[in-house]
Amino acid sequence: MKTVPQIYHEEASSASADLETAGQFPTYKSVKTAMYRKRAQKFPRLPPTRQQPQWRMTKSDRLFLLYNNVYNSILIFCTEENLSVLSEHSVWSMDGTFKIVPEWYQQMFTIHVFIA
Repeated sequence: MKTVPQIYHEEASSASADLETAGQFPTYKSVKTAMYRKRAQKFPRLPPTRQQPQWRMTKSDRLFLLYNNVYNSILIFCTEENLSVLSEHSVWSMDGTFKIVPEWYQQMFTIHVFIA
């Protein structure tokens, strides 16, 4: 996803290619607040705290937030049933993601098993 400054510079470059519009294009300083507000409308706000009640339980009322260490910013989401499934398999697939995580965290690590 492009940043607000990148979008502005691309648009400013396009406008400056035409001499008629080059002098009429607003400065970044004058439009940046409006651009950030418009972008914020497309994305939901992060919750005020790290642990929101709706993530503690599944829709079928099973405990889903298995572990929460606030001091080390570690959350483990899993049901008891999922733990049982993991324990029954000897081959796990794991993936660590560093770029797409909420701002409070640095990594998301997932563990999967193949169920046929």
